[in-house]
Amino acid sequence: MKWFRMYSEILNDPKMVDLTTTDYGVWVKLLALANQQSERGFIRLRSARGQAIGTLSTLLRHRKDRLRTTLDLFKERGMIDFDLDGKEGWLEITNWNKKQFQSDDVTARTRKHKQKERSHERTRTEQIRTEQIQIPEHSHFPGAKEVLDYLNEKAGKQFSSMNENLEHILQRLREGYTVDQCRRVVDLKIQDEYFIDNPRYLNPETLFKANNFDKYLNEKPKKPLTVVKRKYRLLK
Repeated sequence: MKWFRMYSEILNDPKMVDLTTTDYGVWVKLLALANQQSERGFIRLRSARGQAIGTLSTLLRHRKDRLRTTLDLFKERGMIDFDLDGKEGWLEITNWNKKQFQSDDVTARTRKHKQKERSHERTRTEQIRTEQIQIPEHSHFPGAKEVLDYLNEKAGKQFSSMNENLEHILQRLREGYTVDQCRRVVDLKIQDEYFIDNPRYLNPETLFKANNFDKYLNEKPKKPLTVVKRKYRLLK
């Protein structure tokens, strides 16, 4: 919500002390209207030539015949400047920038704060993503990469050593399963007819997911296979 400053000095300001209640009302409405503009303090009135005063009276909800007199008084006292008779009428509040500050624009300040938050969030997301690219060399389970390399070799894949590819293997190793048991699952599944027909499932998540791994590990082995153009066929 936009707001503007109203100073208590208007009570003793020589330009304001003899204004009528109606004049005060017009002044406050002018300030409010000027505050709503994209260029705060400057009101543009796009209308037919000579019709700007009518447009302004509608915006201020003030009679047009009386409004012109009030505006002339404000201009005479240096409170405003305007041209309402040209092709594009305009009205400017004098010394707006001396009384009203850019920082008073709550909308702009909020937008800037949100942009800063989004920028920080993007930076943090990129930082986390970078941290997750590689498993640290001091990992307690270096066998995870060994298993992944074995899967790549046997299945003709090229899975990189990213956390998302090693995550399920690491979980199984932490549970006490061995590298050899993980290799066994790879050996079993590359000769499984379903996986031969659907090689996309020969991936770390499917093979080493908790609810799959133990089931695969306890399956009976099938015949060895050979690799032809990355398609797996059972040897006769």
